[in-house]
Amino acid sequence: MGNGISKETFEKMDADSKLNVLFDYVHEIYRKQRPIADKLMTLLGGAIGGFIATLGMKFIK
Repeated sequence: MGNGISKETFEKMDADSKLNVLFDYVHEIYRKQRPIADKLMTLLGGAIGGFIATLGMKFIK
């Protein structure tokens, strides 16, 4: 596995330990992907805000 635990060691673990290892692994993947999602949401929010601001400027004049 990617977190340094061999398959043999993982298979010998009890169910609770396996769930903890899987949770840690998935949580680490989520944390690594989070900055990309944040950047995309910021870009999308800026584009929408800019579009709305442009429409507002056209209606004010």
